[in-house]
Amino acid sequence: MLLGLASLAAAAPASECTQTWNAGGVTDVVESADLNISKMDTEGFFTARDTLLRRLVCVNEPLSGTTVGAVHRVVATGMFLQKEESRIAPALAGLLSAAPGYQLPLALYPEGHPIRDLLSHAALLARDSSTRPLVALESGWLEVDGLALAAAPLGRASVIQQLDGQGAVVETRYVWPGDELGAWDGSLPVATVAAPEPRARGKARVPMIALTAASLVTTGVLYGVAFDARETFRDVNNGLTDDELVALRSSTNNLTIGWSAAGVASLGLGVGLAFAW
Repeated sequence: MLLGLASLAAAAPASECTQTWNAGGVTDVVESADLNISKMDTEGFFTARDTLLRRLVCVNEPLSGTTVGAVHRVVATGMFLQKEESRIAPALAGLLSAAPGYQLPLALYPEGHPIRDLLSHAALLARDSSTRPLVALESGWLEVDGLALAAAPLGRASVIQQLDGQGAVVETRYVWPGDELGAWDGSLPVATVAAPEPRARGKARVPMIALTAASLVTTGVLYGVAFDARETFRDVNNGLTDDELVALRSSTNNLTIGWSAAGVASLGLGVGLAFAW
C-alpha cells in the first residue's frame, strides 16, 4: 500500500491538490498514528499512516527536520508491521538524518523492540555519504529532509521538497533509494540546441572574390575619370566656356561620389572575403 501512495508523490504537485496542509496538519496525523500504536490498533495505525502520506504530498509549507523525522518514524513502523524488513532501516536512517539525536519513545518502542534493534544499522546508513545529484533549478531549490541540498542520499529514504523562487512549496515526495527522481534527476543530460552546419567556406570564397575584384575595378575606373575631369576643370587654359565649366564641375562631383561609394563597397566585400576565407 505504501509503495502506491509514495508513487503518487511523483505525479501530484501541490497545485493539483484539492486541499493542502501545513506542518501542523502533518504532525496531527503522526500523533494519531502513535495513539493507535499505543492501543495496538493496527488497522487504525494504517489508516493514520495512509492519511499522513496523502497529506505529505499536499503540504503547503517547507517541513522542518523534526517534522520530517516524525514522518520517517511512522513509515518505518508501517514497514515493520507489513514485514517489509528491508525498508525499516532506510526509513529509520531518514529519521536519524532529519532529526539528529532523536530518541525513540520507550512507551511505543520498549527495550528489545525490533525497530529499536535496527537503529545501529540505520545509523550506518545515515552516515553513508553516497548520493545522486539533484537538478539545479532555474528558479527555486530542492530541500532534502529540511535542508537545501544538491544531492539525494543513496542509502536511505528521504523527503524531498521543491520550492519556487519565493520559497513556496511546489511539490513534496517521499523518496526511497531506488525511486526514480524524474525531473529532479541531476544526472540526466541537459538538452542542447544542435550547432548549425559549418558553411562550405571554399565555395563561399569564389563569388566573393569575383565581386570584390569587380568592385575594385569599378572604383579604379571611376577614380581615374574623376581625376582627369578635376584636372581639366583646374586648367586655366582648358578653353571651356562658363556653361561648360559648370557642367564639368557637376560631372566631377558625381564621379567623386561614385568612386567613393564603390570604394566603401570594395572595403565591405574585402572584409566578407576575409571571413569567408
